[in-house]
Amino acid sequence: MARKTITCGFAGAILRTTVRRQGIPVDISGASVLQVQIFRPDGTAVTQTAVFTNSGTDGQVQYVTVATDTAPGGTNLPGVYRFRFRIVNAAQGIDGWLDDHQLVAEEPT
Repeated sequence: MARKTITCGFAGAILRTTVRRQGIPVDISGASVLQVQIFRPDGTAVTQTAVFTNSGTDGQVQYVTVATDTAPGGTNLPGVYRFRFRIVNAAQGIDGWLDDHQLVAEEPT
């Protein structure tokens, strides 16, 4: 599980993953659905639209956070955020949520 650390309320964190089969990136350029789901420390969650990092042929998908993802209600909420991506690509037989990753938001020093 990958872990990234940011300052509370930071917008612009790049969340990224690579879809792989047997260690080899999968061409997901034909995907019809790209989503990210972010689970906040307070138990709430948000689902957003993700995008390809490049063209999708390298298996990479990403999402760049906005303030409301990591600071719900305009408050700075420190703690561990989990996030995962959903890919639907019929040609590759992919339809579901990928592995969880973590994002840690810390109070500014």
